[in-house]
Amino acid sequence: LLSSGTCTLTLTKDSKTVTKTADIQTLAQSSTCKGFDIATSELSSGTWQFKMTLSGDGISGETSGKIEVS
Repeated sequence: LLSSGTCTLTLTKDSKTVTKTADIQTLAQSSTCKGFDIATSELSSGTWQFKMTLSGDGISGETSGKIEVS
């Protein structure tokens, strides 16, 4: 379990990049990101690449993929 740290979400489509950060929230048996506020006006429809990074308590990790916005 991580007791503190930061989650960073980066979304990229064509030449546009949207980056959001959130604190880590400790739950009973796991840790998660507290959530991201992304206005619909920031994301156009289509396929976006995403990268999620997490760092805290001397631990870091990253995952990436694609999402479809309609």
